[in-house]
Amino acid sequence: MLSTTDGRRLFGRLAAGEGETLTWETLLRDRLEIDLDQVSSIDLRMGGEDAPQMDGGAGVSDRVTLLNGDVLDGFVLSLGEVIEVETASEVRSIAVERARRIDLANPPQTSSSVMVSLRDGSVLAVTSLAAVAPTGGRESVVLSGGDAGSGIEVSASDVLGVVFEPQALRGLAPRATLSHEALSGMRWIDPPRAQPHA
Repeated sequence: MLSTTDGRRLFGRLAAGEGETLTWETLLRDRLEIDLDQVSSIDLRMGGEDAPQMDGGAGVSDRVTLLNGDVLDGFVLSLGEVIEVETASEVRSIAVERARRIDLANPPQTSSSVMVSLRDGSVLAVTSLAAVAPTGGRESVVLSGGDAGSGIEVSASDVLGVVFEPQALRGLAPRATLSHEALSGMRWIDPPRAQPHA
């Protein structure tokens, strides 16, 4: 799974990489070209053992976690069949088959596209979506532009959410709580009551 700095999540696989760009082969459409500065993380072995990781953009350096649990911190120079990482002491070349996860220290960005969350966990940036007349009792939605390319038809029940203006959303988690305290002797809910069967 590839996660981007603007919150997109794309399931698929790393198809190629050249310079500052990588090619990601998605499950929904053929291939996407993505600039490395837009990538937050790439999980190359979904469903494996948990490995040390960071949230993309949270660290001061990039991190490559290998299958054996070893970690290389530094600057990822290129991604493809070989991952080149400039560490503090040298440039290391690692075969992509040996890597489990790649976290890039790119800062988070806000998307200006419509963001669509799908049931499979994908989050796509698209430019438009349109309902399709039901056929055979199935309602569908056509997503187009951005990650959807010229158009992807998905079941309406697979669309979990749509954010039309992501730049207008503000996360609450990083905000400090002003204050909260329990009122002494006051219950928030009534305790459960047991009644005998008649």
